[in-house]
Amino acid sequence: MSIHCDPTFRAGVSYARHWVAWTIILVSSAFCPSIADSLIEIEVPPEQTGITIPICVDMNPARRCLAEVTSGKEVLCQVDRRTGKLWFVLDAPRSTRGAKRLFRFCETGSARHSGFHIENNGTQIILKEKEKAVLAFNYAMVLHEGIPEDRRRACYVHPLYGPSGEVITDDFPKDHYHHRGLFWAWPKVAVGNEVYDLWTIKGMRQHFEKLVSMELGPVYGELVIQSGWYTDDKRKVMDELFTIRAYSQGMMGRVIDLELRLTAASENVTIDSSTTGYGGLSLRFAPRSETIIYTSEGKEEGDANRTRFAWSDLSGKFAGASDFCGVTIIDSPSNPVYPTAWSNRYYGFLNPSFTALAPWTVGRETPLVFRYRLWIHKGDANSGNAKAAYLAYLNTPSVKVIKR
Repeated sequence: MSIHCDPTFRAGVSYARHWVAWTIILVSSAFCPSIADSLIEIEVPPEQTGITIPICVDMNPARRCLAEVTSGKEVLCQVDRRTGKLWFVLDAPRSTRGAKRLFRFCETGSARHSGFHIENNGTQIILKEKEKAVLAFNYAMVLHEGIPEDRRRACYVHPLYGPSGEVITDDFPKDHYHHRGLFWAWPKVAVGNEVYDLWTIKGMRQHFEKLVSMELGPVYGELVIQSGWYTDDKRKVMDELFTIRAYSQGMMGRVIDLELRLTAASENVTIDSSTTGYGGLSLRFAPRSETIIYTSEGKEEGDANRTRFAWSDLSGKFAGASDFCGVTIIDSPSNPVYPTAWSNRYYGFLNPSFTALAPWTVGRETPLVFRYRLWIHKGDANSGNAKAAYLAYLNTPSVKVIKR
């Protein structure tokens, strides 16, 4: 079994790509006139305001800076290397009338914007925006002092940070040692005649294999990570490809998009939940006070077991912060069994699980792909506009390129 870091990815090294933040000057005809003369119009409906929204424009301009026409304020942009599309982040203050925003392209300047970069401390890939930590992916096996050896694990996100820098995830909580920040696992993993438990780490573990790629710029930082599910006798049963993209924090919060692709390494693998529905993407929250859980069906007064929601949100006052903050997990309509069933807990746990109602079989030729969006916001679900974040994920605001 070969488990290693990519040879170009070394501990103790900080990685960043230099992206230029352009100053606002008059548009020049020195580059593609059709692009230079274009305007980008964004129309945000009232029900999608009060949030920070990633915007994608299907164009790859030579100049990668926008300025808002009315205010002249510069907006940093980034081009996706795979798709060639232009991305930027839009703050849309709450409004009963919605908003129509107009942007123009501007020329290059000499200002630098450090944007996103990563650090490797030997056990974690730490993603930062400027000097502010956003999240850490634990690629090495982790075990805290005093915890049983059989709880050792890897391949999960912790810490995940809130808008004010507060830690909002927990690891090795005393009530559930197997809970591990933002993670994905199932209590029943059947391969042939054998059944393993990736959830409580019995007979099977996830092992990091390599950092496949990274995109680091002023608008987002993205990591693509390859791992495998291995039995205790070192047999690989599943290939795991995890993509996490964190967007620049806006006035209202930060969006993080997740994608997990599972492919059977050889024979079919059937994943299933517990009787209470546990299994799949899970978020264990750090200790906090005044916990509130909202879902697409309204405020939840108690825990939920295998209940279908389009989204769920948990908020509270975390250590190091005097105000509320929270996280909305939004289920993608492309996921199996949408809207999925959830198991949510007031002790600090959100778990959308499409296997809560029926098992799912993953094959070598039939991979499983599922996606979620995290909306990490100030306030609770109401003041943090969780529903607006959900609506913007389902239907991104209208984008129109106007050629002049």
